[in-house]
Amino acid sequence: MLPRLAAVLLLASGGLFVGGVAMPTPVSAVAPAGATRYVPIAPTRVADTRPGLAFGFTMPALNTYRVPVTGLAGVPLDATAVVVSVTAMAAAGAGSVAVYPAGDDAPTEADVVVDVAGQSITNTVHVLVGIGGAIELKRSVAVYLGVDVIGAYVPVADPVAAGRMVMPASALRIASAVPVAAGAEIAFDLASKGVPTDATGVLVAINSQRSGKGIWAVYRHGTRRPTTATLTIDTVGQSRSNQTIVPLNGTSPIMRIYTSGGGAVSVDVLGWFTGASATPSTDGLFIPTAHRRQLDTRIGRSLPPFGPATFEFPTGTTESVMAVVGNVWTADSWAPGNVRATPAGTAVPAITIAGITTARASTANHFLARVSSRGIAVTTNAGAHMMIDVAGWYLGTPPTATLTRVTNRTFAPTKVTQVRWTDAGGTKVRDVRTPATSADQNLDRIADLGLGAAYKDHSTLGQRGNVMIFGHRTLRGAMFRYLHTVKLGAVFSLRGADGHWYHYQVTHVGVTSPTYTSIARLAGAYPPATAQLVACSKLNGLPTSLQYRIVVTGRLIGVS
Repeated sequence: MLPRLAAVLLLASGGLFVGGVAMPTPVSAVAPAGATRYVPIAPTRVADTRPGLAFGFTMPALNTYRVPVTGLAGVPLDATAVVVSVTAMAAAGAGSVAVYPAGDDAPTEADVVVDVAGQSITNTVHVLVGIGGAIELKRSVAVYLGVDVIGAYVPVADPVAAGRMVMPASALRIASAVPVAAGAEIAFDLASKGVPTDATGVLVAINSQRSGKGIWAVYRHGTRRPTTATLTIDTVGQSRSNQTIVPLNGTSPIMRIYTSGGGAVSVDVLGWFTGASATPSTDGLFIPTAHRRQLDTRIGRSLPPFGPATFEFPTGTTESVMAVVGNVWTADSWAPGNVRATPAGTAVPAITIAGITTARASTANHFLARVSSRGIAVTTNAGAHMMIDVAGWYLGTPPTATLTRVTNRTFAPTKVTQVRWTDAGGTKVRDVRTPATSADQNLDRIADLGLGAAYKDHSTLGQRGNVMIFGHRTLRGAMFRYLHTVKLGAVFSLRGADGHWYHYQVTHVGVTSPTYTSIARLAGAYPPATAQLVACSKLNGLPTSLQYRIVVTGRLIGVS
């Protein structure tokens, strides 16, 4: 029986919304080819590559681990896909891990990303089962791996009651920055949010803030706490997010969250899997697929998109679907922030599908998100490259897209023409000129005109690399007289021949020897795009001596 209905609204598309929740309606008397239902599994580690703990895998090739899953830990023998939680531990450096069906060629997609040495991180992955009832993991860097099974999908030919995904019209917030002490846990009764008592599993998004080192584990009430992690925190004060599917006992929808390191946690319910009392239907059945790249913002762009930037991508199938599941990989982020998803062209509230913790970070996050007739729209508020791989679809009737598609600006390479900055002498805008030929590297000829001078090979904006602008401090207008007063965190801007201003935040101020190599080296730690204001200097940074150069380095943070 359904709880008392606060509102019932029949949609023009034929779908039924009850109290803001999309209720399944029969769409076919026969399930389409490849359709599956969900089977809940208590989180269980099935493989670990750490010395002294190693088990559950073979190595068919270098850096490749084959992990059998069917028939183990409650995974049915006929399962065609599984949901696994993969933890990368103690990485030797930046790299990635791809998860795919055993026997297939390793894809270029990244399901788990580590961006610094020593990092440990966890991600959820939907993946097809391959030969021998196994999956494979390929690493690009030396890193230990733990694999936990948390769910499976088995084939169905007809409408079924249990094991179908139901998604509310928008995410249901059940906790917002709730503090949890280290070694403590907190319970949530999901019935108050409309989750049926006999639901077999619930899809939740968990976000930790200001965490201590350790793990966050989400699990079913009334069972022993698992050793598996939903989030792995390897740095004090870190914030991380992930989606996971929590098995439920079919009688009371209660889940628990444990943290070994403490911190604050926010939790959203994104959907749940039906129980035996649901009306049989094909809506919410899952069709798994090999991972398909549906969006890659690196194509046709030298620089990552600046935030906020929105991109749409199709579902990748001709089936009528209500949601897709997959992985979002972000790279070259401009600043901390997140990636949010919403059905394209609709006013449905967005959900967060990835967190970006720092500038220049790379991360991979599992996502399961609602779609429209036009697909999904994803927005990065921080600015980053986004690569999205779809691993399957949930059947259903999507809402119709009615809003105009967002058009994002792109920035082609362009020559710098002006520089604008603020120092102790006030705000200035000065013209910049590039030497006429690559052989003409005597920047004094240009600086003596009262202009900013740029090396020919360091004068192009809108692309990866470094821009160098030189100016006098005591002669010809003394445009860089007070360069030593520019502070860390300040912003200076360069105007391109395209009319756009490219804005740089100061990341370093220092004095170095007067060589091209030593000046350029100061920009090396701040990719993908930097600029430098350079002038003659005394060793203490004051005007002026030909023996040294003062250098103000900034990283590109935006374009206007």
